[in-house]
Amino acid sequence: MARKLFLLTGAPGSGKSTWLHQHPEYQALTESWDTEREKYGTYLIDNTGAVHFTLNRADEKHAIETVNKRVEYKMLRGDTIFIDNINTRWRNMKPFVQLAHTYGYTVYLIDIQGEQTLEGVKTQNNQRTGYKRVPEKKVESHYRNHLATKRNITNIIPNEYRNTVYGYITPEEVDSILTVPVVNLQEHGYERVMIIGDVQGMGAELETLLTRDGKTAAETLDDPTTLFVFAGDLFDRGTNPTRVYDLLGERVHNPNIVVVEGNHEVAVLKALAKPQDAAADSKETVETLLAYGATPNKIRDLITHTTPVFLFTTHEGDKVRVVTHAGIHPALLVNEETTDGYRVLHYSNKLFYTGSGEPSVTKSGYTQYQGYESTLDDVTESLGFVHYFGHREPAHHPSVYKAIRPLEASVEFTGGVLRAAYLRGGSEGFIQVLSSSRVLRRWRPGDGTPKPRKQ
Repeated sequence: MARKLFLLTGAPGSGKSTWLHQHPEYQALTESWDTEREKYGTYLIDNTGAVHFTLNRADEKHAIETVNKRVEYKMLRGDTIFIDNINTRWRNMKPFVQLAHTYGYTVYLIDIQGEQTLEGVKTQNNQRTGYKRVPEKKVESHYRNHLATKRNITNIIPNEYRNTVYGYITPEEVDSILTVPVVNLQEHGYERVMIIGDVQGMGAELETLLTRDGKTAAETLDDPTTLFVFAGDLFDRGTNPTRVYDLLGERVHNPNIVVVEGNHEVAVLKALAKPQDAAADSKETVETLLAYGATPNKIRDLITHTTPVFLFTTHEGDKVRVVTHAGIHPALLVNEETTDGYRVLHYSNKLFYTGSGEPSVTKSGYTQYQGYESTLDDVTESLGFVHYFGHREPAHHPSVYKAIRPLEASVEFTGGVLRAAYLRGGSEGFIQVLSSSRVLRRWRPGDGTPKPRKQ
């Protein structure tokens, strides 16, 4: 799972806030009960004239609830999140781990305290000023609690969250966890790759697309010599979501299947967690799958076993090939290149499932559906990438472009197709299956087409 939550762990004075100050790119992604307490507390003066920063139980409750709500909001859209709390006991971690389980996150416990001595931590705590300086007894208690929790973590975490909590990591490991490697297909034994555009719940079309060379769709997906990459939006709107679930539900764990997270994956996740706030299409998808016999945990597992971006090459010396849901400006990759790949997972998943457009559109947080292709094609070619994506239907067939391969083709509407790109050896091609839908394409104001009427 690409959704990541990092809990900084260690006694007061162990250096959690110091580590964040040394990593400003992570500090911007950080939530903290202590920071929120500062906003809810008040200063009072006692009868000796001393000023105290005070926080009563009601203030503290509001502070904690505010942070938890903000964390949940960010989890809905797929942000990477850091929590700067002591997290020395299960009860400190529990509310965040529960949210992580609901929204398909993996929880990493960053061991800031590490091998520091108690005396060293106490010295650092005593150097703090004001309310940030914690009584020594509390420092000692949290120090020992941290060691005990770390030693017994596998027994402390309840069974239902065992797959959610990865365990303890060192601070030095964070960068590598947030780096997307470039997969060389030859080195992994793949002879071909197929990148499939938005399926949108059209199970019959997906089955037809994958039924070839005398093999059923299931047999095709189980071929270990072919890598299948889905560009997101597996569900919603389509006529046969249960067949999509049949084909991919268990197979998302297969090493030869990669699903890139799309905005409809986010919408389905919201329908599972907060059906009262979800879109009608997504609620219908969830209700259909549940009635079919899928459990909430299995639906969640399918939806969250995704990545916001997948990178690969077909052979040594090949251009880096990028798969996202909506198409991004590749300067992001250039700016975040490392020796191990591209460190881009600290960005919100929304960046990858919304895509790049004109500044005015992007600044407003929306997708640009028309007029983006030429610019994105030119810059992708100039920076040496090839980019496959879905989400927004292009004006032309993907074979027309130099470096972008838009695969969205309105399969959920009348006249649309399910489209895929495939690469084998040095050749690239496209295949598509005509939609069986009887629903006319939805009209968007200003897209140059007349408003359709439902059939």
